[in-house]
Amino acid sequence: MRYILSILEMEYLSINAFCKLSGIGRSHFYKLNRGENRPRIETIKYLALTLAKLDNQHWKIHAQKIRDEFNLKNA
Repeated sequence: MRYILSILEMEYLSINAFCKLSGIGRSHFYKLNRGENRPRIETIKYLALTLAKLDNQHWKIHAQKIRDEFNLKNA
């Protein structure tokens, strides 16, 4: 989640605003951030699509970086 948090910081966007944009619940986001939950494929896609809206970079690039951070294979 450091990757997502760094982009939010660069874009001056709060976690609450990001969660509203992505459709991910704040509590789920915080659990992911603390390592209590591991993201499903759908969650990674929602997060990546939302990041793509912020910086006009293709969402698959974001998805790969999120998967790498969580060390997920074939996600």
